[in-house]
Amino acid sequence: MKAKLDENMPQDLTDFLLALGIDVHTTAQENLNGADDGRILNAAKDEGRTLFTFDTDFADITRYPPSSHSGVVVFRLRD
Repeated sequence: MKAKLDENMPQDLTDFLLALGIDVHTTAQENLNGADDGRILNAAKDEGRTLFTFDTDFADITRYPPSSHSGVVVFRLRD
């Protein structure tokens, strides 16, 4: 698996996934923090990476149809 972690994902998750042997890139490593959603998703797609994010905009399948990317995981946490 290849993953790209959005800027809102914790460093602990990056470390955890790397320890599992998962190929992880972050938007910070690629100077994409603050970039628009389309640019981030295109970068993930170009690299064949699944995007991990808290940004619910990526869950809008009318804006980002499943066929337009390599996968998106939108996390929702409860208090």
